[in-house]
Formats: sequence, structure tokens, C-alpha cells
Amino acid sequence: MVFPISVLVLSLLPGFVWLTFFWEEEDAHPEPRNLIALVFISGMISAIIVALVGKAITEYYFATIAEPSFLYILITASLEEIGKFLFIALFVSRLRAFDEPVDAMVYMVVGALGFATLENIAYLSKEAEVSNMLGNVAQIASLRFVGSTLLHALCSGTLGYFWALSIRHFRHPSYLILGVTLAITLHTYFNYLIITYGSMFFVLPLLLVSGFFVLSDFEELRWRSV
Repeated sequence: MVFPISVLVLSLLPGFVWLTFFWEEEDAHPEPRNLIALVFISGMISAIIVALVGKAITEYYFATIAEPSFLYILITASLEEIGKFLFIALFVSRLRAFDEPVDAMVYMVVGALGFATLENIAYLSKEAEVSNMLGNVAQIASLRFVGSTLLHALCSGTLGYFWALSIRHFRHPSYLILGVTLAITLHTYFNYLIITYGSMFFVLPLLLVSGFFVLSDFEELRWRSV
């Protein structure tokens, strides 16, 4: 079995690299580091809860299905995006530090990276159990770095942007509904392409375009007041 410390490092690396990248998009009043750490951990906890709920749904409704159907892909994507949002929103919405629209994006991205990091630990640990080659684990980690880890950040960043718009417009629900819908759509489309074609080639344009809009949204919220 691959040395456990190596697996842990490879599991944590994608999330922390993207966390550092998005940290540069912070607003003029950076969030407390200890709070960022707590939101990251809350994202990891939400991954456990979502995994347990997802497992129950799969065993009850999809146990006899050999190949993932589009409905299954849609349900799992919806469960992850709604689960992440509800858990993170409940955790941060009443915090005193949650005082600017851009904070919605910041906290959603941080929580999503925590969610993705726990997923990475689970996937890479499973790979390490069946492989004695660190290279195999590192290859999966690199694919998850440019794939699912970034996807979670972009989906939640998109949802966070529309959550911010909802707050700015006196908590009008239509913005939040649109954000949830777009996050689920992006996640579903990504998973569908990966399952159908089994290659990152088909999803990279999707991630690049989504990344451009998320970074633009960060900039918009940073320079526009409530």
C-alpha cells in the first residue's frame, strides 16, 4: 500500500492550491483566517452528510441499475450542490464577518474546496488500497486537481454569486433559485461528459468558460457596494 502520508498530502494539495488561488480574489476586507479554516472544515463535514444521504438514495432507488442514468447523475449533482449550500449557508449567514456581498462567493468557494478535499481523500485512499504505485495515486490527484476539485469551486462560486445578488436585492428568491439551477446544471453536465467520454478533454472548455465567469463575478462584487 502507498505510504498513507503521501496519499494524505496528494489529497490535500488540490484543495489548498485552489484555495490559495481564490484567496487572491478576496475583497478589501479579508475574512479571518480561523473563520476560513472553519468554513473549509464545514465543507468537509457537509461532504460526509451528503455521502450518507446519497448512499441511502442509491441503495433504495438505483441498486439494480448497472450504468449511471442521466436521472442518477442529475440527482447526485443536485444533492451535492444543494447540500453544500445549505450546510455552508447555515454556518456562515449569521456570522458578524459575513458583511459584504462578495463574502457569499468567498465562503461558498472555501466550503466547496473543503467538500472536494474530503472527496479526494476518499478516492485516493481507495486507489491506494488496490495499487502499490504512488504514481497511480498522483495521476488521479492531478486529474482531480483540474477536474472535480475545480468543478466544486466553480459550481459553488456561481451559486455564491447569485446568493450575493439575492442578498443585495433584499433576499429576492429568484436570484438564489437561478444560482442553484446553474450550479446543478454545470455539475450535471460535467459528470455526464466524464461518464460518457471518460476524458478530461471534453470538460476542459466547460471549466475554462465557467472559470472566466466566476472570476469576473468576483471582480464585480469586489468593486460594487451593497
